[in-house]
Amino acid sequence: IDQATNNAGVDTAKTNGVDSINNVQPTVVKKDEAKTAIENAARAKKAEIDQTPNATDEEKVAAKAKVDEAVNNAKASIDQ
Repeated sequence: IDQATNNAGVDTAKTNGVDSINNVQPTVVKKDEAKTAIENAARAKKAEIDQTPNATDEEKVAAKAKVDEAVNNAKASIDQ
């Protein structure tokens, strides 16, 4: 703006500055990384549950439901 020599130059500099500011977007990484880590941990835990030798199918289903509940609670906490 200080280098502009006329009104049109000032207007152009102002428009370019406002456009630059409006084009700034945050990089969303942290929440997605956390959700991916939670999903990976849930998959690993469910695989571990499936390998539990003395558990009945009903016990495995109940344990997996608890894992799903924990995943949903964790994701809800992240999104707050």
